Amino acid sequence: MTEVLASRSFRGPAAEDAIEAVHNGLDSLWRDVPFVDDMDQMTFTTAVIESASNIVQHAEPAGEQEVELGVETTVQPALLQARRPLVLRLTTPVPTATRASPRQR
Repeated sequence: MTEVLASRSFRGPAAEDAIEAVHNGLDSLWRDVPFVDDMDQMTFTTAVIESASNIVQHAEPAGEQEVELGVETTVQPALLQARRPLVLRLTTPVPTATRASPRQR
């Protein structure tokens, strides 16, 4: 497994202040890995903030629950990675008897 040199995560309501929290997390991340090239930091930060901003501005809740934003960032020796954990809340839970086992999928 590849060594993770630094990581940050954010999870909360998809609101304007979430963008600032994600940006602050990235600023903190870069302080832990100062050897990452400035241009790489800038382009990665821009991409992550743009993606998070699109969610905040355009996501519509499926029901009464608010939209949640999740961002996980990691730095490995040759990789910068951002992930947006996908959480889907079902309106009607699937009954236990109809759930497929991993082998049936």
